Amino acid sequence: QARLMARYTKEVVLCYDSDEAGQRAASRAVPILRSAGLLVRIITVPGNKDPDEFIRSHGAEGSLRFKKLIESGENDVEYALEKIKRQYNIQSDSGRVNYLREAISVLAQIENDIERDVYAGRLSQETGVDKGTLVTQAKNQRRRDNKKREESSFKKIENSLSFVKDDVNPQKHKYFRAANAEEAIIAYLFAHPDYAGYLSGKISADIFCTDFNRRVYEILTKKIGSGNYSNITLTDISEALTSSEINAVARILAKRNEVPDSREDIEECIKTLQYEKKKAAADDVGSLETDDLKNYLEMLRKSKT
Repeated sequence: QARLMARYTKEVVLCYDSDEAGQRAASRAVPILRSAGLLVRIITVPGNKDPDEFIRSHGAEGSLRFKKLIESGENDVEYALEKIKRQYNIQSDSGRVNYLREAISVLAQIENDIERDVYAGRLSQETGVDKGTLVTQAKNQRRRDNKKREESSFKKIENSLSFVKDDVNPQKHKYFRAANAEEAIIAYLFAHPDYAGYLSGKISADIFCTDFNRRVYEILTKKIGSGNYSNITLTDISEALTSSEINAVARILAKRNEVPDSREDIEECIKTLQYEKKKAAADDVGSLETDDLKNYLEMLRKSKT
């Protein structure tokens, strides 16, 4: 639904009920909308009223007042920071420390460096803490969060692989880390086909360790390259795959959709693939006979010259 909305607009305004349940719903919606490339603003209706109740309570002026609410709405980062700020007395040292600790977690979720820098500057002015320190803390937090998310994702997949045999991609057991990185890239391309050109300039399909994921990547990039896609679906590549293979790709997309990958995540996946490909090549070299190994080393020498 978020990707569908992104085809028609660049900005979405959230207006959930202002009770605790509504705030939780807004918090869940924001990362989904952001991952689709949308700008997000959040409005809070005064008096804990829902939009319909607010409009009706102001009679003929209800629609106009609600329109003004929309125009004055905060973006998602401002909303999150203001919500945290209300919990602490930032005039005290302990309140300021607690406020900044939670605020840095919000900054860490911002993918764009410039946007993160702007809000770090605001926090610096507000609290008197050096902006560079806040930016560094946010980047460190983001790296830790990404690592935890990756480890959690690996654990879930490992658990599922121990019970389910993958007939479509049997090499996944042998190249588990590489296969997971490959799947992340495939899922990201479905959500962001505009990234295909950049990826093609950095990696080729040959870097994929598993044959199935390599073929899906080739089909996907070829399809994206043949048309102007702002969104691509399984139907667009279904002619090139069997029903079992389509189901396998659908499972990849469903799994990655639980925790959408960011562009920063994909850069890490590229590094993982480069490492795993070298490792696989080294393993293959170790199994070569003496004459084959000599030929391989001679080929490397010629390629360098």
